Amino acid sequence: MKKSLLLLCFLILSFSAYGQEEERKNNLLLEVGGSSVPYTVGYERVLKNSASNELRVKFGLGLIKTLECSYCSTDDAIGRSREIEEIVSLELLNLWGKGRGRLEYGIGFGMTNAYNFSNTYLLSGRIGYRFISLNNGFNFGVGLNPSWKISGYEIWTDFIPMPGLKIGYGF
Repeated sequence: MKKSLLLLCFLILSFSAYGQEEERKNNLLLEVGGSSVPYTVGYERVLKNSASNELRVKFGLGLIKTLECSYCSTDDAIGRSREIEEIVSLELLNLWGKGRGRLEYGIGFGMTNAYNFSNTYLLSGRIGYRFISLNNGFNFGVGLNPSWKISGYEIWTDFIPMPGLKIGYGF
């Protein structure tokens, strides 16, 4: 009798736990075209979660390729040197909607010391679609990440309309 009662309690608790959604506050991402650079690895954290809005902060580390680097050793096909530099980015994002599909929008800031040793900043926006699996933590997104390069005294020198694709895992 005790074993039957114990088994029944176990089954009831199992089914009640199965129906609850697990809250995933952390997210690791791989992006192509995200944060205004070709390749980015990122970490997101949910700051505030309400019924239809999720405020997130994202920290990313990306790679950017610059042209005409006088101190680089690798030449391209037309004789210009190339350099690969890191870019550090910080974004504030909001996911709006309920369920699996959500509208994603936000603003970001990036910094690198590429382009002839001077600090270069990138101001970026983001608008797109984010799919979040409610079962296993998998998520992906597509969108547009427009950005502006700010270098030295020249503000808004280059506008970069970059489409983006990301895949991630929430935990």
